[in-house]
Amino acid sequence: MANILKVSIQETIRSLAARGWTHRWIARALGLNRRTVARYAVPAGSVPKSPPGSEGGGGSKCTISPPGLVKDPKGAERPRVGRPSE
Repeated sequence: MANILKVSIQETIRSLAARGWTHRWIARALGLNRRTVARYAVPAGSVPKSPPGSEGGGGSKCTISPPGLVKDPKGAERPRVGRPSE
């Protein structure tokens, strides 16, 4: 048999995700891997989002900040704090 979760667990994952639970918390609560939860958390019959920039239209939609700057929740750019990742 294929590696597929029981329907009751799939429905539980979707239900908790709809209530705002993160994939990490759902995985911990059900004893599953986060990737497994992410695979089943998408509502049944929904169409996945298209990748950024594929909507068409003009103008750049790049959301990457220049090196050394990050955007805070209000949208303002501020210097990056801490050691850079490698």
